Amino acid sequence: MKCIFSNEKADTEEHIIPKWLQKKYNLYNQLLTIPNGTKIPYTKVKIPVRSDDNSIFGKIEKNISEGNYNIEEIYLWGFKIHIGLLMMDSKLKMNRKECNSDTIFNINDFQVQLELFQKLYSHWKDGKKTIPGSIGSVFILESTLDENQFDFVHCIKTNTILISFNKVFLVIFLYDNNDALNHDIENSWNHDYKNRANTSKEEKYIAQRVWACENSYHAYKRMRDIHLKETDDTLILQKTETIIKDYSEDEYSKVCKMFGIVLEEYNNFVANKYNIYVER
Repeated sequence: MKCIFSNEKADTEEHIIPKWLQKKYNLYNQLLTIPNGTKIPYTKVKIPVRSDDNSIFGKIEKNISEGNYNIEEIYLWGFKIHIGLLMMDSKLKMNRKECNSDTIFNINDFQVQLELFQKLYSHWKDGKKTIPGSIGSVFILESTLDENQFDFVHCIKTNTILISFNKVFLVIFLYDNNDALNHDIENSWNHDYKNRANTSKEEKYIAQRVWACENSYHAYKRMRDIHLKETDDTLILQKTETIIKDYSEDEYSKVCKMFGIVLEEYNNFVANKYNIYVER
């Protein structure tokens, strides 16, 4: 097995959702829904790694666990979770009851993403700069959840990671070329969506998931190829022309399901209506 960080031979395994989060929120006894519709215990959500690289990357997870939020490190953490889940799913069958079933994904279809992650990890490990701090948009927001509540979403369609813990709401759009940051969507969270959540558990979760879902879909429809200029010690994200792709109610409805919400009424994002039920 190859290491997710270096593509060299792995000698151990790493929890994709780190053990400190699993311990704090008792995730050992909870299940993660995977793309074939079945569930797997968080404790078994692992990937192969080299011990040395795992220790180095552990500095990022230690910083995050202590509340030291660095944009580049959060981005790499979200990217690792994304790639790690893709790697795990590429080993699991789409139909777990059929021994001849194809795997959920073919990891070769994500080779470009894997190589990009490894490049960015190696660049960070060597102390080099990335301008801006990430090639995607990272948001560190005030959560609507209580300190003892955890939430996690991995949307493969829009390449989005949502993690909520310690009263912090992290959303990472992995490949949007900083597009969401440039559209000042954080303001909509602070002055609109966050205020929709009342004291009910469901609405606290739904506010975060709807905001992330809507904005991830906008970013996805504006997504374009990533171009990096590389110097001796710097990676620079190159600006490219944005071409907005057509929106589709059916496509967006499927994205909503990946966020664990149900689109009840589509109004072209002007007061869309959603089912407040969130699968936990």
